Amino acid sequence: MSYQTKQALIKRATVNFNSNAAAGNELIAAVAGKKIRVLGLRIMAFGDVNLSLYSGAADTGTEIDPPAPLPERGGYVLPVTPEPEVPWMQTVAGESLVALLSAAVQCTGIITYYESE
Repeated sequence: MSYQTKQALIKRATVNFNSNAAAGNELIAAVAGKKIRVLGLRIMAFGDVNLSLYSGAADTGTEIDPPAPLPERGGYVLPVTPEPEVPWMQTVAGESLVALLSAAVQCTGIITYYESE
């Protein structure tokens, strides 16, 4: 789902992931030359796990959100920011948004974002 504003095409992605592989779980695919700018998100976990978000692969990328402990049936929410120019976090241009889990625990959520130069 998406809609156009004066600033950017706002998008929403539903995510469902559970791997604790070193490279992490790609939540939003990279777009050549574009940053992924996260405006809001909700992540829920089906078991106790630590979650970090990265720009690029977790084993070689840049951590953009440090480990957050998510309890079983818990999670966290970043409400949609009222100023799209001031996102909660953003990736390096041309890199994907990736989640790293401390254990193989099912996680689901929704991410509101846009891509920019």
